[in-house]
Amino acid sequence: MSNDVLLADAPFGEESQAQFVREKKLQDSPEWTQLIDQLSESLRDSSDIRNSSSCRVLTFSGSLRQSSFNTALAHAAQVMAPHGMPIEVATLHGVPLYDDDLDVSEGIPAAVLKLKAQILDVDALLMVTPEYNNGVPGAKMALTGFPAQI
Repeated sequence: MSNDVLLADAPFGEESQAQFVREKKLQDSPEWTQLIDQLSESLRDSSDIRNSSSCRVLTFSGSLRQSSFNTALAHAAQVMAPHGMPIEVATLHGVPLYDDDLDVSEGIPAAVLKLKAQILDVDALLMVTPEYNNGVPGAKMALTGFPAQI
C-alpha cells in the first residue's frame, strides 16, 4: 500500500469497515487508534520480505461474519503481498462442527478435506481470528479435532 493512502481508503475491505476506522481515528479512541496505526504500518512495511516469490501462503480467517474484520485482514494480506507471492484466503464456511462419531461412520467431511489440501499445498499459514472474552470463538472451537484429521 502506498504511503500516501490512508488505511480507510485502502483497496480492500468494505465501506462499513472503512467507516469504522475513520470514526475511531476521528474520536481518537485509544483502544482502537493504536491498533489501527499498527495495522497501517504493518501493511506498508515490506522491508523484512526476502525471497517472497517462493513462499505460497494460505491466510485463514476464523470468522463466519459476512463483514468480518478478520476476513478483511486476510484479503488485505492478499492485496498487499509482494509481487509474486501468491496468497489464498480460506474461511470456516462449510466446515462442520467436529464430531468423531460422524468421522468414524461417514468419514472426514469434504470441506475439511478441502481445507486440509489447501494447508498442505502452501509454505506458510497465516491465521486471523476474532477473540471473544479473551477466548477462542465458537466457530473456531469447531476445529478442535481438525489437527488430528490432517
